[in-house]
Amino acid sequence: SVIRIPRTGDCPKSTGERPAGATPQRRIVREESGGVPLQACIGTGAMGVVYKAVRETDGMSYAVKMLRHRFIYSSHVISRFDQEADLVGRLQHPNIVGLRGHFVAFRTRFIVLELFDGADLRHVLREGPVSESQARAILGQIAAGLQYAHGQGILHLDLKPANILVDQQGNVAISDFGLSRLIEFDGCDQECVGTPCYMPPEQFMMADLGPHCDWYSLSCIAH
Repeated sequence: SVIRIPRTGDCPKSTGERPAGATPQRRIVREESGGVPLQACIGTGAMGVVYKAVRETDGMSYAVKMLRHRFIYSSHVISRFDQEADLVGRLQHPNIVGLRGHFVAFRTRFIVLELFDGADLRHVLREGPVSESQARAILGQIAAGLQYAHGQGILHLDLKPANILVDQQGNVAISDFGLSRLIEFDGCDQECVGTPCYMPPEQFMMADLGPHCDWYSLSCIAH
């Protein structure tokens, strides 16, 4: 059945900044892809701004995530941004937004993703409750994407309605792997990261992280 998708509005402002969508159109040029003009801003996050872009060579549409310029001298943030591209590049599943490219331009970094024509689950739920059958279908697809990612050795660690994309036909894709990491990660995390309302106790303590953390977050979404 059809999901009620809100109309796309203007990209919201970030505190103390001009609207992210106010960036003038720029053409990102890569030898293998030709010109890719950035068009409307379609989303914002703590580290990046997401634009719709259309490749001139074939008219294909993409979502282009740009690292905010205020982070270009932060080795920690750059490392996270590059890691997101690396980990998403390992995932190919219909319920996970796919990677299409990763490059440097205009003194910052860009991640090119497939464009998912819909809205995030947070905005879908603001339009009103979904039916039980729709809820089952949405949760089942999230679970399928999670199970696949875990099978590839990758944790999401920031699963929440804002990071779940839904189109009018009810197709679902998990997005924003900015806090993701390998299940077998043997390093030492220095800070607690995530979205508190959807984080298990282990994630607050940054100890014993594993697939169960993502399943906890899915339970919060289901609730």
